[in-house]
Amino acid sequence: MNSININEGDKVEFVLVRRTGRGYQISKRQGKVLRVNTENGSCSIKYGKQMYARKLDNVELVKRAAS
Repeated sequence: MNSININEGDKVEFVLVRRTGRGYQISKRQGKVLRVNTENGSCSIKYGKQMYARKLDNVELVKRAAS
């Protein structure tokens, strides 16, 4: 995935992995970036009422925030 210039307020796509009975369920979700930490190379993403932390390398830009 591509992490070029992801900023706060952007809409990004990320992978969500959930453990099911004997295996894993992998799905893609789209959420809004709330915070970007350039020191760690990570970001906080809000999806619904949940917050997720992902490395910038593991998210893909979907739509830029209105400037």
